[in-house]
Amino acid sequence: MSLEARVGPPIAEAEAARIARELYGLKASAQALPGEYDDNFHLTSAEGQEHVLKVMHPARKAVVH
Repeated sequence: MSLEARVGPPIAEAEAARIARELYGLKASAQALPGEYDDNFHLTSAEGQEHVLKVMHPARKAVVH
C-alpha cells in the first residue's frame, strides 16, 4: 500500500462554510478536523444542528476496491 501525499493546499474554514451553504443550503460555522489526505470540518448551524463536511481535492485519484 502506498501512502498518498496531499495534492493541494488545505481548505480554509470560511471556504468550507461557503461550500456547505452553496452546495447544501446549510448556513453553518466550520471548524477544521484532522484528516490524512482530505479536508474535514465540523459544521454547526445557528439552530445547533451538527454535520461533518469532507472535501476531497479533485486532483486526487479515486480508489475503487
